[in-house]
Amino acid sequence: MVTRPSSRVAIPAACLALAAVARGYGLEIQSLWLDEFLAFQIGQQDLSGMWRTAAAIHGQSPFYYLAVRGWSEVFGRDSVLVVRSLSVVLGLASLVQAWLFARRWFGPARADLTLVLLAVSPAHLYFSQEARMYPLLAVLLLGALQLAVAAVRDPAARGIGRLVAHGVLVGLALYTHYYAVLFVGTLDVWLLLRRREAPGVVWRIAAVQAAVAIAYLPWVPALLGAASSGGNTFIEFTELKGLYTALVFSLGYSSVPIDSVAKRDLIGTFVSHAPKLAVGGLAFGWLFLAGVRDLWQRDRSLASLVVGWILLPILFATLVSLFFIPAISERYFFPALPFFALVLACGIVATRGLVRWLPVGVVAVLTLQSLVTYYTDPVYGHHDWRQAVERVERRADDGDALLFHPSHIADCYRFYAGDERPWFVANGPDEAGALPADRRYWLVISHPRPQRDRILARLEERFRRVDYQRIPRGEGIDIYLFEPRGDVESS
Repeated sequence: MVTRPSSRVAIPAACLALAAVARGYGLEIQSLWLDEFLAFQIGQQDLSGMWRTAAAIHGQSPFYYLAVRGWSEVFGRDSVLVVRSLSVVLGLASLVQAWLFARRWFGPARADLTLVLLAVSPAHLYFSQEARMYPLLAVLLLGALQLAVAAVRDPAARGIGRLVAHGVLVGLALYTHYYAVLFVGTLDVWLLLRRREAPGVVWRIAAVQAAVAIAYLPWVPALLGAASSGGNTFIEFTELKGLYTALVFSLGYSSVPIDSVAKRDLIGTFVSHAPKLAVGGLAFGWLFLAGVRDLWQRDRSLASLVVGWILLPILFATLVSLFFIPAISERYFFPALPFFALVLACGIVATRGLVRWLPVGVVAVLTLQSLVTYYTDPVYGHHDWRQAVERVERRADDGDALLFHPSHIADCYRFYAGDERPWFVANGPDEAGALPADRRYWLVISHPRPQRDRILARLEERFRRVDYQRIPRGEGIDIYLFEPRGDVESS
């Protein structure tokens, strides 16, 4: 006689299957965007090359790129599917970790609902399909947290092997992204407050982390170099990042467009989406507060850790970015997303009647709308470099050259086009003015910069603009065709 699996196994299995399908669907449809090219290119280098290149890019830590290289060695190089599939696997692993944590400390009902919310989370879906380090960071930090919590709460989980494993995970997290410091710091605050429960364990964890800090010293010069260069100068609206993070955690990037056009009129953008933001804010806010209350009533100690894991890194990063150096992005808080879902799950379980089903209905409708636009609306996608190459190559002559602004997008284009055409970069009008005037140029612009209009004006002084096309996906790619003024105008 064949026995049916219990619902306690069937529900998590079904959620993971749904999450896997959602994250695997369309993995190669969109072309790689700028930051993903870093993972692809750095992941092809040897260890010393990874170290130098990662250090030169805002002090980005090298372990993720090492993981990409190892993954690519096993499953194949030169494949968008392979490099993104690593994030899919890591994203699914973070779902399992969140479920295990919630089930152990808060019960199966809250654990299963946490898994459901993460499986259909537009934010979790987005980062699980992107070739970036954030799912890896979440897996490492959640693993380190669970080992530390178990050591404090369970005498059977205090072996030296578990403490060493905690230290290894913390060290790898630090070498994955410098924001690991904020999450580990949050965990350490909680441990210090719990030192009377298990004083020996807390101090042993502190000793292990001290050893990890020593092992991290070789990377400190890279961080100091990034800080001295001005930090992440592309960051805007620092004071609103906390609210924006809440929006992204709730509905992902496919609910309210925050592209370069929207940023020029941020207030107008929010006003035009005010009904959705107000209703969604009330629904998610109500469930979040109800979840915090439920956590507090069940286990005040772990409630403080869960809520602190969500809020403290955002608070500290905001203060640092406002008063010292810009170093904040909603992406960096991805390790807090599983606990955000846990709090919402607790809020749903703890409420009854209309005060449960009304906000749950709003959350379900807005989540579905966000998922549909994520898969179907090009405004919310990545820059489509494949289409840019197709449009240029379909009309370009053999002697045409390429011109890129800013310079770093050249690698994005050339990844799909190859190196057959001569190419130039123009980060300012002087470079545009120095171009040889005996050929046609296809100017490709993305990630708008202040020099854009000056470069266009300088080119129009020397050349004749005969074509313009725009590819709207993401923040858009603008393609201009300029030809020498002495030539006959192209059709």
